[in-house]
Amino acid sequence: MRASVGEHRKIIKALRDNDAEGARRETKPRVRNTARYAGLQT
Repeated sequence: MRASVGEHRKIIKALRDNDAEGARRETKPRVRNTARYAGLQT
């Protein structure tokens, strides 16, 4: 859970900073981790 909160904070910071590339970069691991936890990634 702490990792999830940390991932979200990084995404939100990038968005607040109007850093589209940073938000994209921080979102990719978040999506991968969510898929892994949901059993959707092998």
